[in-house]
Amino acid sequence: MASSSNTRGELYNQILQQTFFILQNEFTLRKVARKKLHVFSIDVALVALGLRTCYLFDAFSVKGSLDIALMNTLQILRTKIAVFNRVVVLHDIVCDQFFFLNVALFLSNRENESETIESAHNMNDRYYNWFVLLESLPRFLPGIPTSTRNLLNSLSGTLSSFPVTNDPYHLLVQLNTPPDITPENMVPFAAILLEYPVAYVPHSSNHNSSSYLSGVELTVFECTLDFGGVDIGIPPDHIFIKFSCPTFLVQLVENTETLADKIHSQLMDKFTGRLESNNIPASVKIRRFQETHDRVAL
Repeated sequence: MASSSNTRGELYNQILQQTFFILQNEFTLRKVARKKLHVFSIDVALVALGLRTCYLFDAFSVKGSLDIALMNTLQILRTKIAVFNRVVVLHDIVCDQFFFLNVALFLSNRENESETIESAHNMNDRYYNWFVLLESLPRFLPGIPTSTRNLLNSLSGTLSSFPVTNDPYHLLVQLNTPPDITPENMVPFAAILLEYPVAYVPHSSNHNSSSYLSGVELTVFECTLDFGGVDIGIPPDHIFIKFSCPTFLVQLVENTETLADKIHSQLMDKFTGRLESNNIPASVKIRRFQETHDRVAL
C-alpha cells in the first residue's frame, strides 16, 4: 500500500510539473508573469486530478478571444496529460465567465447531493450547501433557489449526454440559460460549481450591489494542502477554496454543534476523502478568521 501511495504521489508531482512546463511554453501565455502562470497551472491541475470540481478562471488577461485561448490551452494539455481529457471549459454567457470543470466529478457530486440539497429544512438535514439570502438582515433560505436548481439540472443533462468512452470530451461547453436569467441568479450557481458550502443569493429587489454585506462581520474559510514539508510544487499558502458566511449565522447551534464547526468537518471529510482515494500524500488545512468590509464582491 505504501508503494502504491508513493507511486501516486510521484505521479501527482509529475502532473503538476508537466502542467506548468506546458503552459510556460504555450505561445498565447508566454507573456504572462511566471508566478501567475504557476498559480493557474496548480488550479487547473487540481481540477484534472479530481481534487477540485471546478476552477473559475480569473488568473490573468490574454490578448484576443479568451474562449479560444482557453480552449487552445486545454487542447494542448490534453495532448500531453490524459487526465485533462475529462476537463471542459464551461462558458457562462450571462456573466461572461469561464470555468475549468471536471465533468465526472461534477456529475458524481450532483448524484450524491441532489436529494439532500432539495429537501433540506434545517442545519442537521443539509449535507453540504447553505443558501444565504442577502436581505438587509441576511438569512438562510429553506432550500435551493429554483433558478439555481434549473441551471444545475440543465448542465447535468448536457454533460450526461457525453459518450462514455475514452475519447476526450468537447473542449468548450456553453451553459444553456433561459432568457430571464440575470447575473444575480448566477451567483449561487457558481458557488455550487466551486464547492462553496455557503452560497450567497442576491435579493431580487436589491439592485445596489455595492451594499452587499456592507459592515457585516464575516467568517472566512480558507483551505490549503499540507504535504508535510515535502516540496511537491504547491506553495503551502496556495488557497484552493475560499468563501465566507456572516458570522452571526455560522454561530448558530444545533445539536451542540455550530454551523462553523459543521462546515469545517464537512470540508475536511470531502477533501481528505479525495486525497485518500487518489493516494495523494497530503492533508487539508482549514483556516478560519473574521473580516468586515464596506462591500463584498459576489
